[in-house]
Amino acid sequence: MGRCHSCRAHTLRVEEDLQLTALLAPTPLTFFRIVGDRKFSSEQLIGYEVGYRSLVSPNFYLDVAVFYNNYDDLLSIEPGAPFSETSPPPAHTVVPLLFRNALFGNTTGVEIAPD
Repeated sequence: MGRCHSCRAHTLRVEEDLQLTALLAPTPLTFFRIVGDRKFSSEQLIGYEVGYRSLVSPNFYLDVAVFYNNYDDLLSIEPGAPFSETSPPPAHTVVPLLFRNALFGNTTGVEIAPD
């Protein structure tokens, strides 16, 4: 692990389950640590689209489409409970940020494209 020799520097640590630690504030030493999670999964998408294409004139097509997309299990970063560490010295506080699948959403829209 790299150690910072200046309070303005950043310290990064990468471990087996993706842990990334960065210095936030010099006094008291506080780090944010991004922690990977073996339960993290890919997002899920169910999408629907309907379209129509028409030849409006000999050299002009018009495409019209409507769509709806439903997203589940999107990436979120959730704060964990802060804790203290004494190794490596000096003692410092760590605030874990955990990868989760806590977001969801949907999109709807219309596309009109001349060709």
